[in-house]
Amino acid sequence: MKVSHPGAAVVLLLASVAFAEEDSRTARDEGCKDSSLINRFPGSRIEECYHYVWSEHVFQSGPKEKPTPLIVGGGYEQIVYAMDPKQSGLEVLRNFENALKKAGFTIDHTSGSEASRALTAHKEEGSGKLYVGFQTREINGRVWVPLTILKESPMPMRLSKTGGPPPGKEDLERCPEPKSLPRMAGALIRSCKHSAFDEAEVIVSADGGKAKLEGEVFKIVYRNDPTTSPCELARTYEAWLKQQGFQVVAQSGKPNDFAHAERGYELTGHKEKGQRVNVSLETDFDVGYLQLKALVVEGKAMEQQLEVSAASLLADLRQNGRVAVYGINFDTNKATITSDSEKVLTEVQKLLAENKDLKLKIEGHTDNVGKPAMNLALSKQRAAAVKSWLAKKNIQGSRLATDGLGDTKPVADNQDEQGRAKNRRVELVRQD
Repeated sequence: MKVSHPGAAVVLLLASVAFAEEDSRTARDEGCKDSSLINRFPGSRIEECYHYVWSEHVFQSGPKEKPTPLIVGGGYEQIVYAMDPKQSGLEVLRNFENALKKAGFTIDHTSGSEASRALTAHKEEGSGKLYVGFQTREINGRVWVPLTILKESPMPMRLSKTGGPPPGKEDLERCPEPKSLPRMAGALIRSCKHSAFDEAEVIVSADGGKAKLEGEVFKIVYRNDPTTSPCELARTYEAWLKQQGFQVVAQSGKPNDFAHAERGYELTGHKEKGQRVNVSLETDFDVGYLQLKALVVEGKAMEQQLEVSAASLLADLRQNGRVAVYGINFDTNKATITSDSEKVLTEVQKLLAENKDLKLKIEGHTDNVGKPAMNLALSKQRAAAVKSWLAKKNIQGSRLATDGLGDTKPVADNQDEQGRAKNRRVELVRQD
């Protein structure tokens, strides 16, 4: 093993095995490599690794009889080694201890027994300290060393300033995002559901008390970049909510408890500024990816909409030749008509049933969220879905044409949700 540092390189002579095993499949798949600071123990193999832009770690400090936890945040890497079966935890501890001392590190803590050995060391470097630490454990007759190397630094605020996916990547599902919650840099939307007006149950007190809040509801699951740690994610949103004037009303878990363990952290905050905004965040892992589950409810009163009737539709068609129909809704990013559309669609069916000579073209329109080509295809599918619904209600298909124009014919500004809601519409066009 060798510890490398500017002006210092120490070869450890206690390690007895002169070859290295092949790293585990997990380590190979994740592209794990030895740290540039510390070379691996001869005869050892890498089992897994973690590299984060920023995370916290709990080191042990002080005398071994009465150690105290030392929480440090900074650039983080952890490499988990499985040592050769012939190597004991004490041999590993002494090698690290001697090498780090020779490289100018201060030993803050050593402790343990045959079952587990722990070490923490640091060295002044630039504007912060460089920490090295581990606590060994024995698995299947081998000593495992989760070697943590952390360069102390302030946490960066890596929230996206522009919104949307990072350059060259696409969200797994398209969805409007709330202005009240920016995504983490590098994050992609995995799934989402958006309702212009609905209700959701949110936490409203530190004891977990819940209440239903009405308003615009966003439910989004973000898949985060592998360099984002759960701790950074939790700390970032905790700091950002407070900066934006949110009152943090509930927390569960501690960010530094799960540097990369599969444990969750929940954070809920709210504020009132003309309307109530409630943000609930929950982190977890799914197939190796760190996820952020976000529920955002922007409380507001439901806007009153004009009543749609067969008579009003006919009047607009006679006067203008076309009519925009609101209230025909679809599942997000799909052409599946939602159940709350029944009332409006029934009026369209009534219009056609009462006017036997009337022929219509059904046009689908979308907002500008997502790529134009996808919006165009979606608008065509939605127009076809409306025709299919009417056909099931005994309206002849020969009386109905369909088309989709995607986001090419907006009737309002797409910069806010109110405008986007107006652009998501079905239009009926009279065919003479």
